[in-house]
Amino acid sequence: MAKKRKSKLLDNKILWMVISLVASLLIWMYLNGTQQEEIEVPLSGVEVVFEGESSLQDTRGYIIANVDSYFVDVTIRGTRLNIGTLSASDVKAVIDVSGITNTGYNSRTYTLQFPDGVDAEAVSLVSSEPAVIGFDVTRMTTKAVPVECVFTGNAAEGYIYDGIECDPTTVRISGTESALAEVDRAYVEIAYEGMDSSRTVDVPYTLLDADGNELSMEGIDLETDTVSVTVRINMTKEVPLTVSASYGAGATEDNTRITVSPESIMISGDSNIVDGINYLSIATIDTTSFSASVTDEYDIILPEGVTNLTGTTEASVTVEVLGLETRSFTVNNITYTGLPDGYTAEVITQSLPVTLRGSAADLDAIRAENLTAVADLSEVSQTGDMTVTVRIRVDGFPDTGAIGSYQIAISVSRGG
Repeated sequence: MAKKRKSKLLDNKILWMVISLVASLLIWMYLNGTQQEEIEVPLSGVEVVFEGESSLQDTRGYIIANVDSYFVDVTIRGTRLNIGTLSASDVKAVIDVSGITNTGYNSRTYTLQFPDGVDAEAVSLVSSEPAVIGFDVTRMTTKAVPVECVFTGNAAEGYIYDGIECDPTTVRISGTESALAEVDRAYVEIAYEGMDSSRTVDVPYTLLDADGNELSMEGIDLETDTVSVTVRINMTKEVPLTVSASYGAGATEDNTRITVSPESIMISGDSNIVDGINYLSIATIDTTSFSASVTDEYDIILPEGVTNLTGTTEASVTVEVLGLETRSFTVNNITYTGLPDGYTAEVITQSLPVTLRGSAADLDAIRAENLTAVADLSEVSQTGDMTVTVRIRVDGFPDTGAIGSYQIAISVSRGG
């Protein structure tokens, strides 16, 4: 009978609902009482913030400097519900400087600023260290300092470092006179290794004193906090110096020797240009302009954007025609071709001394009837006596020709 009553009691749902409700009420009362309990919270390292600093600078040209401390330690009191989860990073120690009208030393108390969700009026300050913050209010000045760019890296094999440039070359900084007095220059260092092309990057800079010591940026405003730095890296290449020849009068590629000194130079420049340069042609020599050999100096001219690293600006060129002889002849057969319609011409020159170059056998065999001086008059447009250039033709001896240039006198008239 007792067991039956016990089982019936356990199965009574209404009873259990009443018990749960009472238990929940008791728990709520406990928690609510705990959250409303007043506690003290120590906060170490609360940041000091100057409110109105921008306005102070914009309207009066004043700035805050030499702050005694940028952080304070405080202990606050309030309910657990209100301040129990706060940390130092959630709170700011605010000093309003917008109303300052004179330069000089100031000491001010601060107001604690809490995040949203915290009832500031229900929070009291128990202790603070320091309780007062001292700072200087000084007039802001501006200074232009040069930018020093230094490359401490290196170029890859086959390339050469060709200098570094900064843009801008000076930067403007602002701050207190005492802070700016020590600043000597802005310094940028680039340390890329194995560079095989030029590169431009925007990089921050540091401020140095006259002895090269790095200075703190505290209290200094930068007009720009980066500069554009270009490191120039050029390709290098050794290229031969070449000479072209215009052959004639017995001279051919087989019997002509060309010597160039120096034989090659080292050049540098953008890889897109230098990579396509396999030689430098410095001259074209007409082998009919001399008898046996000629030596002359020629400028070494480079394409735009290419630098001569060797430094030699001229090359000595010697051209020698080997195995041939020269001999003097007189040309009596003098004629012309190409005279325009409406003109007549009379050859005034009756004989013309010339020098021929060829093998000894050919020169021995040549006779007067093999030689003809021919003038091309196709460009004649005036009348009267004049001199014109002639070409010396050596009939029957293709490997022999005249060296030098020759002219004859003619008389041109209209008619015919």
